[in-house]
Amino acid sequence: MKWAGFLAGAALLLTACGAVRGTASTTVESGSPYPSPTAAAMFAGSCKLPVSWGDASMGTQLGGGFVVFPGASFSPDSSASGLVTPFGANWVSYDAPLLRWVPVTRDMLSPDGSTWLYGTLRRGNEYHAVDVRTGTDTTLWGSDQLYRVIGLDDKFAYAMLDSATGAHLWRLPLDGSDGSQIKVAGTWQFVNGGSVWGIGSATLPAGAPYSLQRFNVLQNTVTNWVQLETPGNLVGFDANGAPIIQVGGPGGDVIVAPSVGEQRTVAKAFVFAKSSGGYMQLPAMGDAHGTWLAGTDGIYLSVNGRASKQSGVQAFPAGPCG
Repeated sequence: MKWAGFLAGAALLLTACGAVRGTASTTVESGSPYPSPTAAAMFAGSCKLPVSWGDASMGTQLGGGFVVFPGASFSPDSSASGLVTPFGANWVSYDAPLLRWVPVTRDMLSPDGSTWLYGTLRRGNEYHAVDVRTGTDTTLWGSDQLYRVIGLDDKFAYAMLDSATGAHLWRLPLDGSDGSQIKVAGTWQFVNGGSVWGIGSATLPAGAPYSLQRFNVLQNTVTNWVQLETPGNLVGFDANGAPIIQVGGPGGDVIVAPSVGEQRTVAKAFVFAKSSGGYMQLPAMGDAHGTWLAGTDGIYLSVNGRASKQSGVQAFPAGPCG
C-alpha cells in the first residue's frame, strides 16, 4: 500500500426506505461466478449498490460494478476497470455525487465528491488532491514531511505527523496552501462527517479494552464516545456519521454508537470479508436504506438491528445504494 489512508456522531439511521419481503433466492446475471444467497429477508427497495473488489496481486486487477435492487442482479461496470493513480493502482470507489468511479478507497474521497487524494513516498509522504471534474492535480503542502493523511472533508485533508514531542494532528488545505497544526492531543485515525475519530493511541496491546474518541473540528472539542470492556475495531460509519464497531475481534457482534454511551446492534457474530492486495477497507457503510456489510460469503443489509444476506457477490460496498 503506497499511502496511509486509514481509514460524527448523530442519530442512528437503520430504518429502511424500501420494504423488506421474504424470498428464497436472488437472481444474478448469467455467467456470474457468484452463488445466490440463502433464504433471507430480501431488500425490496429500488436502487443500485456500487461494489468494488480486487485480486491478491497488490490490487492490480481492480473491478467495480452494481448490485441492482429489487432482485439483486449483478453487473460489472467496465468504466471502473483500469483506473489508477499517477503512482499506480489503488482501490476503486464510486463517487455518488458525480456519478463516476475514482481510483481510491472511500475514505480518500471528499463528501461532496469533488476531490480525491492519493499519495506516495518520495522525500516525504507526498500527497496530491485531484479535482474530479477537471483532473487538476494539486500537491498538498508539507509533502516533504512524513505525514499520514487519515481522511478529508470538502476543504481540508487531515494528517498525523510524528515529532520529537509526539504525534500531532494537522489540517492541510486541498488547494495546496500552507497547513496548520490543530491543538489537540491524541492519535487520530479516521475522518467522517465533520469529525475526526481515534482510539487515543497508535496501537493497543492484544486484549485491551476499546475506547473511541471523537474530535469535533468546528467546536474544537473532544468527546469519549465509546467505551468497551473488550477489544473493538471501527469498521465503518452509518448514514449519519455514527461509528460502526465490531466488538471482541473477528466474528464478533457489530454495533453502532449513535450518541455518547449509546450502542445498538447491527449484526450478531458477523465475519467480515478481508480486502485483497493489502488495502485497508472499511467493510461497513450506512445509507438511507440501512447498513451494508461486506461478508465473507456476500453482501448483507442490516435494518433495525437485523442483518440479512442480499447477494452472493463477494465485494465491498463502494458507495451508497442510489
